Amino acid sequence: MMDAMSEDKLVTVTERALAKAQAVRDEEPDSGKLALFLEVTEPNGLEYGYDLYFDDDTAVHEGDVVYLPPRVMHRMINESDDWVEHLIISCPVSGTE
Repeated sequence: MMDAMSEDKLVTVTERALAKAQAVRDEEPDSGKLALFLEVTEPNGLEYGYDLYFDDDTAVHEGDVVYLPPRVMHRMINESDDWVEHLIISCPVSGTE
C-alpha cells in the first residue's frame, strides 16, 4: 500500500500525450461529453492488461477515481434529485509549480 505522501507516480500524462488525446477527442461528434478512461483489466496469465478509451462522462461510477490534470476543462453534473458526495484531493505535482 502506498503512503498518502509517497512521491511514487501512479500515472503520468505528458503534455504531448494530453494534446494528442484532446485532438483525438475533438474529432468525435459529442467530444464535449467524452472522458478518457484508463482501466486495468484482468490478468492474462501473469500480466495485467490496460484499456484506454473515450466514453460518455456519465460512465463514471461510485468508487471510481477521476484524475483532472492542470489546465484541462472539466465539469460535474448531478442529474439526479439526490446530493452528490465527492472528495477532492488537491496537491502540487512535481514539475507543475
